[in-house]
Amino acid sequence: MCSILNDQTGTEAKTEQFALHEVVNILSKISEIKVLAYRLAPIESDSKQKYSTDFQITIKIKNEVIDLNCNYNKSGYPSRIAHKILQLGMNLSSGSITVIVAPYFSPETVKMVDKADIGVIDLSGNYSFKVNSKVFQITNNRNLYDKNQNMKKNFLSKAEVKLLSFIKNHPDQEFTILNLAAACIVSYGQTWNIVQEMLKKQIFVKHNGKIELNDLNMLLEILNEEADS
Repeated sequence: MCSILNDQTGTEAKTEQFALHEVVNILSKISEIKVLAYRLAPIESDSKQKYSTDFQITIKIKNEVIDLNCNYNKSGYPSRIAHKILQLGMNLSSGSITVIVAPYFSPETVKMVDKADIGVIDLSGNYSFKVNSKVFQITNNRNLYDKNQNMKKNFLSKAEVKLLSFIKNHPDQEFTILNLAAACIVSYGQTWNIVQEMLKKQIFVKHNGKIELNDLNMLLEILNEEADS
């Protein structure tokens, strides 16, 4: 079972938390990879390691357990990433893989990072990293994030706010989509779409045909960001 440990609190962790969940979701879709654990900003004695790692994901491939030390960047522009490669080049550690994360990397940027023997994963679903001789790579997904947006793709709709607020107030209950739609006075179609998105982000999980809350912290952060916008 996958577990999460959180060493950060407050607003400083918001974008990293969102990125962490998106990357976990992407890795979970790769059949050869099992995600074992993940957490924000691992506390290390080495200050260089702290500086280079915003979150860490532990994965298992066959019988090998590997730590992905992820450095999150708000932009995947080639010039910024080239500078980041120079910084991270001194922070590589044995038994782990350094991965640069951003909302989107162009195929050209991915090639540049590959040459530095550093992995990349973007929140649009592209990735390229190597474990021993095995290469994991997809680089043809379009950019899902406008350059002028922050980590949220869109403002929440009224239906989303109603449904997420309702779940927040009933965190220990299970619901069918029909139950949720009726309780929130939201159409079945809208409720279905919102639930699918929350399942994708692993904020909700489905158990015995019913929906239940999986990540209260992430749900609260989404609602708090909406209130601040």
